[in-house]
Amino acid sequence: MTGLPFDTVTQFVALGLTLVAGFFFGLAARSGRSKWRDRYQDEELRHRTYRDETGAELREAQRRLRELEAENARLRAATTPVVEAPRAIDPY
Repeated sequence: MTGLPFDTVTQFVALGLTLVAGFFFGLAARSGRSKWRDRYQDEELRHRTYRDETGAELREAQRRLRELEAENARLRAATTPVVEAPRAIDPY
């Protein structure tokens, strides 16, 4: 085993223990992917709910606007235009 930085069995055992200890330290130090995934999914659900609610409100407002415009057109058609007689304007 020429060219390796480790020559003795003790050094290889120390390397192995260091690698195993690093693996366990990494497991202990991880923040937990499921926590962030759950938060992301909750945020996505809130966003989808908000989008659906605002879409429903917008459709309801547009429906109400169409009703009011139709009622306005019906009332305009039902009334006869009243034309006032011209008034004489006194120049002085």
